[in-house]
Amino acid sequence: MKRRIASYAKHAQETFSERPLTAGDALVFSSVSYVEFIVNEDVFTFKISESLDKTLGNAALLGCAVSRRFSDVNVLFQKTVFLQKPHCQFSVTVFEFDEKKLFIAFKGTDESVTGWLEDFDIIHEKKLLSHELGIEIVNEFARRYPDHKLYVGGHSKGGHVATYAAAFCDEEIKNRIEKVYCFDGPGFLPEIRHTPEYAQVLKKTEKYVPAPSFIGMILTGPDPVIPASSFGFWMQKHDHFSWYIQDNGEMVVLKKLRPIALKTKKVFQKIISVLSWEERKMFADIAERTLVYAEIDNIYAMRPRSVHRIFHYLLLRVTDPVEKKFLKWLRREFFIGFLSPFCK
Repeated sequence: MKRRIASYAKHAQETFSERPLTAGDALVFSSVSYVEFIVNEDVFTFKISESLDKTLGNAALLGCAVSRRFSDVNVLFQKTVFLQKPHCQFSVTVFEFDEKKLFIAFKGTDESVTGWLEDFDIIHEKKLLSHELGIEIVNEFARRYPDHKLYVGGHSKGGHVATYAAAFCDEEIKNRIEKVYCFDGPGFLPEIRHTPEYAQVLKKTEKYVPAPSFIGMILTGPDPVIPASSFGFWMQKHDHFSWYIQDNGEMVVLKKLRPIALKTKKVFQKIISVLSWEERKMFADIAERTLVYAEIDNIYAMRPRSVHRIFHYLLLRVTDPVEKKFLKWLRREFFIGFLSPFCK
């Protein structure tokens, strides 16, 4: 039987000693990492079954709290960093399960403009502050728990950071990582994908994307992906609560990606391949000025006025000839790329 993530968490009865960690479990941990726990940092460790008085929680956490499989999992640590400059919206939660195993789960992009601006930085920066923080956490907890097996993962930008941290953490620690789980996270610039460190960790990475994936196919390159089953319409499928997990903990997967996902991959590959670093940075700068002009506080609660101001800025307020020419070229490339029947 296939279940949505909260239902799977609630009904999972086998302990981790009875059934090893699966991709579905990794998605549950990645979902719970979105929860902000309110705790005394000096005495942090608590079981998931004891967590409901420490947070408002989410549906996955509520399911975990009453589950035989997840209720005894320890929440060891959580760290959040939020900075305007450099753009940094980072959060990580460390779980201990089955006695000597750690799952380090990185949170994806939240509703803040800063979080989305950091996403834009991915197209021109080889190393973000979130990348550095991710490496620090993986190294720190691997050393703090030298006898534990390590698993790393996250949803959306969290999966992206998890993959980067696993690739560029210390070599002896990298060898202890059993598996990396990336759930519809954006990929990496060619300068990163072509490194031996990235190639090494890719062998132990499972990347799941919904069949019509957009976010997860950006900068993916030739990396293998697994099409996951989900409900909802296109971009709604990015929401991890829309994905399906089988009762045995495996992800419900489809046979192939949909054409829109392949188009996304091809269009972004083509555009990134011809853009200079200066042009990628220009795009990120224009995006930042646009969102500031639109006076957006919450990306997921944009008012019609904000949408109007976005188009007003891009069409009328960008007056620099170089930027105007660049935006015109970019619109043409996206239009041709996504609408042309020849872009398979």
